[in-house]
Amino acid sequence: MRILCTTDLHAAIWPFNYATDRQDDTRGLALLAPLIHAARREAANSCLFDVGDSLQGTALADAAAGDLSSPHPVIAAMNNLDYDAATLGNHDFDYGLEALSAAMTAARFPFALANLRNAPGSSPALPPPFVLLDREVTDRAGRRHPLRLGVLGLAPPQTILWNAAALDGAVTAEEAAGVAEALIPQMRAAGADLIVALCHSGIGRDTDTDPPDMFAQKIARLEGIDALLTGHSHGCLPGPDYTGHPAVDAEKGAICGTPALMAGAHGRHVGVLDLDLARGSRGWTVTGAQAGLRGIPASPPPADPAILQATAQHHARTRASLRDIIATAAVPLHTVAAMVGHAPALRVLSDAQVRTAHHMLRDHSLGDLPLLSAVAPIRMGGRAGPSAFVDLPEGPIRERDLLDLAPFPNRLSVFEITGAQLRLWLERAAACYRQVSPGPEPQPLLVPGAPGYNLDTVFGVTYEIDLQAPAWFDAISGVAKARRGRGRIRRLALNGQTVTDADRFAMVTSAFRACGGGGYRAPADPEGQLFSTDTLRQCLSAHARDLRTLNPPGDTPWRFAPMAASVQLQTSPAATPAHFGPLERSVQDLGLDAQGFRLLRLSLDG
Repeated sequence: MRILCTTDLHAAIWPFNYATDRQDDTRGLALLAPLIHAARREAANSCLFDVGDSLQGTALADAAAGDLSSPHPVIAAMNNLDYDAATLGNHDFDYGLEALSAAMTAARFPFALANLRNAPGSSPALPPPFVLLDREVTDRAGRRHPLRLGVLGLAPPQTILWNAAALDGAVTAEEAAGVAEALIPQMRAAGADLIVALCHSGIGRDTDTDPPDMFAQKIARLEGIDALLTGHSHGCLPGPDYTGHPAVDAEKGAICGTPALMAGAHGRHVGVLDLDLARGSRGWTVTGAQAGLRGIPASPPPADPAILQATAQHHARTRASLRDIIATAAVPLHTVAAMVGHAPALRVLSDAQVRTAHHMLRDHSLGDLPLLSAVAPIRMGGRAGPSAFVDLPEGPIRERDLLDLAPFPNRLSVFEITGAQLRLWLERAAACYRQVSPGPEPQPLLVPGAPGYNLDTVFGVTYEIDLQAPAWFDAISGVAKARRGRGRIRRLALNGQTVTDADRFAMVTSAFRACGGGGYRAPADPEGQLFSTDTLRQCLSAHARDLRTLNPPGDTPWRFAPMAASVQLQTSPAATPAHFGPLERSVQDLGLDAQGFRLLRLSLDG
């Protein structure tokens, strides 16, 4: 039997980049569809599943969430491909339950979700924990046999925290492995011959630093799971992304011995898992498995015309809504040097947050406190590749230019934070950097795998980051380590005055971050959080339209503490030392690396 899967589509349906308004032949379900059709033709028995995070991620999805009167374009595309079942990921909840329910209602296939449930009295209803699919399979002799597939859906329990502003307590969460273990006997009792887990989770290492959304290996160990389809981390399995992982056979495609797939993201890959089945006195068993990924080729076949036709009106309306010129950039706005503290684009984003927060704090007690703003470079290379940087030149700024600055439909949150909590916030951000020793040879700057979206800059205060000191937090999960030394944050000040632990501030940031996203420490009193009615991108658009000219100052709130060392960093291939502002004279160009990133050497000698 052949199992096909997609995951983390993030509403990439057309081969198109809405931020640049250009064709993008590297991704999109319409381009992936010919590969899916071909994989189906090769096997007599096949099923197609999606592992979540399909309904959010492009401007197409944002527009669809605001129009509940017509079928969601992602669902229309999936209907065209005759998906057999799907589960939900954390980002599918970004627009709230009403938008999610409207999207699922149009689906001609079932959803399953076990560990996220409706809170008492809440509606609309979430999907059932599992679904049973009755299929017929053909053996090598041409004989047909009935087969009942049990499909179990699982999602990150932190979804209810990350989307607290949109869900408003309407959803509860449970630990995924415990829920799955309890449901497996029920599924078998209901006649499931095989159980496939659609697990929107990354693969942890069974350590104390594993965040709750990395539970795939726990599901793989459960007795009764026959195949595991994972996602969330945007990695590829089989493939080199998990080479050396103790629980993973990265070449064969297995987790803890269970056949498994992780099919990348953005409609670039389809996972193909062939299960060899045998039927005996105790029912069906898996006797062998072959896993693989098929990616869109460099010269892809034509996009599926049925998918393009089914979503054409949504696509056209989305493009039209993004054409308006809303402001002029007086200086280049970029995140090319965000990892070393110079990012004019982040300053504009922070200014938009501050503007919104001032409106939110009118006649509120938090309005009397100094206001800080935390922002992160969502587009800063890493796994997304050398083109994944914001780099807007001087000149007209269109609505579509905001997509990379604020790609998620997060609302803003304002809350109180103390000086002690602020210091821990900054220590968590500084954990993304490697510990550096004095010496003549350049050392890598960032911890491998540490995403840019965890690298917060806090505007409103000034501070230094001492790279010689050990980190207090895990770079990936944000889990606290045993503290050694006095931390990395030095000279933390407000208007030149040292910040004390007892000082009080108001902080504005995304609701995702305020509710614990990225392992940051949420405020002690969640009831005291204020949430904006508009999303961050809407706030940014309003700020740009009001200001008309975007001319952020060139100063930066932080710098590295001087030391006799240098670091090496990967950035945009278009980067020049001039992108680094006041650090320009400390930067040396080392050329392009094998991945296409620009390699730069930064002297830390001050």
